[in-house]
Amino acid sequence: MAHSLVRELAMACKKVAIYGSHHPLAATALEKPFLIVTGIGRFRTHISLNLQQGNLYVMGIRMKESIFTGEIIQLMQVQDVGVILFDRMFSMAEFTVFVDRLVKRIDTSDQKNILSTYLHEQKIASIEVNTKTGFALFEKSKQYRGDVDGDFSVRRLALDAMGESLPFLARINAVDDDQLQECGIDFDPEVVRYLLPERITSLPYQSIREELVEKTSRESVSDDSSTDADKSAQIAGMARLADYHPDRQLILENLRDDRISSPTNVADSAPKSTSPIHSQPDAISDVLAAAFDQNNDADLTDEFQDAFQRLLKTGKRGMAIEVVYQLMDRLISTEASDRTTALKLLLTCIDQLSVQRDSSVVIDAVDRIVACITKGIETYEYSEFIWSLLKKLMLGRHYELMARLTVGLAIRRRIKDTVTIYDSIAVKKVFSELSRPEIVKTLIDELITSSRQEVAHIRDVLIAAGSEEVALDLSRIISHPVRQVRQQALRILAELGKASLKVCSRILMDDSMFARATDRHELPDSQWYVLRNAIFVLGLLKDEAAIIPLRLRINDHDIRVRREIIRSLEKIGDEDACDLLIMMATDQEREIAEAAAIAIGAIGSEEIVPLVIDVIRRSPRVATKAINSLGKIGGEEATRFLALLLDDSEEFSSIQGGQIAKEDLHLAVIKAFGQIGDDMAVGKVREFKENLSATQKIFFKNTPVNKEITTILSRSK
Repeated sequence: MAHSLVRELAMACKKVAIYGSHHPLAATALEKPFLIVTGIGRFRTHISLNLQQGNLYVMGIRMKESIFTGEIIQLMQVQDVGVILFDRMFSMAEFTVFVDRLVKRIDTSDQKNILSTYLHEQKIASIEVNTKTGFALFEKSKQYRGDVDGDFSVRRLALDAMGESLPFLARINAVDDDQLQECGIDFDPEVVRYLLPERITSLPYQSIREELVEKTSRESVSDDSSTDADKSAQIAGMARLADYHPDRQLILENLRDDRISSPTNVADSAPKSTSPIHSQPDAISDVLAAAFDQNNDADLTDEFQDAFQRLLKTGKRGMAIEVVYQLMDRLISTEASDRTTALKLLLTCIDQLSVQRDSSVVIDAVDRIVACITKGIETYEYSEFIWSLLKKLMLGRHYELMARLTVGLAIRRRIKDTVTIYDSIAVKKVFSELSRPEIVKTLIDELITSSRQEVAHIRDVLIAAGSEEVALDLSRIISHPVRQVRQQALRILAELGKASLKVCSRILMDDSMFARATDRHELPDSQWYVLRNAIFVLGLLKDEAAIIPLRLRINDHDIRVRREIIRSLEKIGDEDACDLLIMMATDQEREIAEAAAIAIGAIGSEEIVPLVIDVIRRSPRVATKAINSLGKIGGEEATRFLALLLDDSEEFSSIQGGQIAKEDLHLAVIKAFGQIGDDMAVGKVREFKENLSATQKIFFKNTPVNKEITTILSRSK
């Protein structure tokens, strides 16, 4: 409005200078700036134009350079005017006289010709020129640059005028309306009284309390009783401000001072004013009633937004929560029109909420949503409401609340026979939005860069999403150079179930991932790290379906791949995994064969014993490891085979095959009996000892075999 005022005033001055103030064209032109000033007068008691260092300021806003601004500056300079102050009660006739005189070129060196004298002679008191009041208001007020984009709303300017000084706010709260100008505030008292609670609510309660504590703890006794009275009044006034704050109890807690009263009603302690400071609950109730009135077709979104914002600005968060609850109840109405209206108003609520400032409202909304989802009473409209709230939380990086909400939603999803089933179409829609590539990418970027505490919450969000998109993006960072990032990615993938299974399986089925130079067995590091972690995740999933992609790579030339597959098979641990380990126990690399033989002992059952025995007979080099696995598996068939090795020298020799020392093979068999530990096994050990010849007893006396026999027999007594 300031720029509009300058433009219209400049054009009016031009026409008055050309045609005279009584010409119809000039009269029409004068009406436009007059109406603008009158409109501004609804919010301000004075409208000022100041000339400062060659710049024009309108109500403290420096005007950008233009032909209109230059015109006004020239007129003011010619008339030697530094400030023009319009009282909001001035008339059109007075404005016409003022402009008519402003545009005339008169010798201002004569005191009688100056503009202020002329206005005084014309008995125009509502327009002041070069007065102390005009200069004082400019000096006390904050200046702004109108040539830069910014918020120049009445709310912003009035709040800036009030500032954040607690003593000054207490003074504003205490003075009468006609004394506000003495405080340097030329806004309408109704505006000031309306915004004062918002200003106080915006202050952290800690800062208010600290200032009160500091004031009350200072030495207050002085020789001047009037000074003491002023200090006491100031402290009492500052304490009264706490009644506007939602955290009043925290501000005044344990403040023992007679000067701090505890008024039960702000209206009792505030100055007399016609401003309906506490009428917003009634206002929003009326808006809600009208919005859901079937006979009312008007769109009340803007009215609701103003009323709801007022609740938040004045700290009435309990009422704000109640409004959200009412709208959520309407969201499950049988009337489609009610659901549509409720959704529109709920989205408006989310737009107005500041998660940091209005945390109690947001937390209650999240908990209420989770409760509704758990009960299964949500409608499809909930999806847009929930997604809008999630976007708000994500934009503000409030991942703890985001995790609380998404984890609550995930209870309505289950997986059956590799198929994801949603019990709620609204929940399905939300997770579909959450799994959009740009959203997942943002979350994973945050996973990499956020603090440890935030990472835990982001992990919960990604796990709750549970989609292939999440698993796919995580698979791209499983070879990240930072160890902590890799670990986080692997932990999340391990929790994603079938989604991770599909993604990691595709990695192992991709032949390009196994491409390498023809003269090298080892894979390039960039490929190996991805494959290693993909195989690792398949093991963590413990899903038998993972065996299919693992089986494809058990003969890969890179020994590291085969070693990692064995580890994963051991984690999977079912019958198919054992079968695959049996195959790998005959690998050409002794290290791989022995690792597979050992893994068989960790997960094998008695049904697999014949296959293990076959491995021992076909691959003597892994015999000791496989015999150890037989001891862990146990069973009658394993015991009989072990006994055969001790009793049948030909069987023993064929397995020894010149590749294993006799003592090592004997020791492996005796230890296997010890691991089985039943009566039959112990009996075979005792029988073996008794059947030793005198020469053998001497030979075995200090060997590991004899020590193991002694240990086993001593345990059985």
